[in-house]
Amino acid sequence: MFSKDGPADLIVKITAPERRFNNVLKSGLPREIEVRLIRVILSTGEVEVLVTSLMNKNNFKMENFQELYFLRWGVETFFSKLKGRLNLENFTGFS
Repeated sequence: MFSKDGPADLIVKITAPERRFNNVLKSGLPREIEVRLIRVILSTGEVEVLVTSLMNKNNFKMENFQELYFLRWGVETFFSKLKGRLNLENFTGFS
């Protein structure tokens, strides 16, 4: 997925490693999940691989994910700055 020659849109199964299996069971989580990997090539030529649970390739076209990624990036950087300025890395709570 990280090379420009491989598949650009791929559905894979991720399985919890044996050493984590008991923790997964105790947490009530599934041992296996399916995810969709989508390769996005940035304007710099850098390759990003996005992971999503949106599996339907007809309803959620690969081409739309690059635009969505860029729209979200501004929000992510804003919250990162806000967290840093308010020192929220050291903040804990229950809600």
